Amino acid sequence: MPSPIDTPFVSDVVPVPLQVPVPDAVPGSFEALVAWINAPMLLALGAVALLVGASFVLGVLSRTPRATRHRRVATVLALMVLAAAHGLGWLALEAVRHQAAQARSQAANDAMVGNALAYLARRCDSDRRLTTASDADRVRANEGVLLDIERLHRPTLDDLPPVEWFDAPTAREVLASSQFDFVEQDRRATSRGAISVTAHRMWWESAGRTLLLPSNAEEFMARLAQTDLLQLIEGPVRASTAGYLLTVQDTSTPEDRSHWVARVQLQLFDRRRGALVAEYVGFGANLLPAHRPRDGIAWRSVRLCDGPEQEFSKGGTGFDVTGFFLRRALRMAKLRAKLMT
Repeated sequence: MPSPIDTPFVSDVVPVPLQVPVPDAVPGSFEALVAWINAPMLLALGAVALLVGASFVLGVLSRTPRATRHRRVATVLALMVLAAAHGLGWLALEAVRHQAAQARSQAANDAMVGNALAYLARRCDSDRRLTTASDADRVRANEGVLLDIERLHRPTLDDLPPVEWFDAPTAREVLASSQFDFVEQDRRATSRGAISVTAHRMWWESAGRTLLLPSNAEEFMARLAQTDLLQLIEGPVRASTAGYLLTVQDTSTPEDRSHWVARVQLQLFDRRRGALVAEYVGFGANLLPAHRPRDGIAWRSVRLCDGPEQEFSKGGTGFDVTGFFLRRALRMAKLRAKLMT
């Protein structure tokens, strides 16, 4: 059997020394100063309180003897000026402190990014690979794929960075990026208790009809008749019939994460032959390592290996690893008009 085609890559990134002095900052712990965030509000409340107090005091003074009234009013006004100067001085000091904190955070982030990019360049040169399907391994037409998505690493507190670096592929994304007719997901361990298939109505009305569970086939087809022809429908089936298996794993090592770099591995297997059809191992470096990300959200500011991956990471939207792999690594036996989702 002809072996898949290994496509080598050469990174244009020039490695730099790994040991970069990092200023006093903890990766992922930077947060804006609360005092600075609240300063305008506190200043406004202080001004209102000052005006109310001054109005009350001036009202009281208006009832004092005329001989001492002017001197007392002058004293109150002087105190108001001192209080206002104190508030403005405090605000100016907080602004300086905030700017200094920002400068330290930016310096820390720049040093961490330099570290990450140096490590990324080495990993891209040595470990990145894209194994595309050979002519003999073209994906057969009218086939489905079973998704096997390993849970992305949830690092411990000692592991960096504590965040998912790419979005796990969904059935809709797989269908939009490939020529597969349907996508299977094994949900027998969930409340659904069955293997589910996501496909267009046309597939369900033809090949999918024979795979429906007898207990709810009639009800499912009745609901299907009320949906749009191009709508994607998910439903339970009695057995798995997908000819291919797509596995997705976050294979980051502790060393990768210590340099704010993560790696992903995608593999497509022919289930009938038990053979590997295509594979991709790629890397991404976090460009904001000094800033705390929102837990559970994929990195949006990443640097990938130089190459075709760049086309699938634009405008801070993260890395469309599913679209990249399915469009770049697979070859279909027969190109067919594809339903748009």
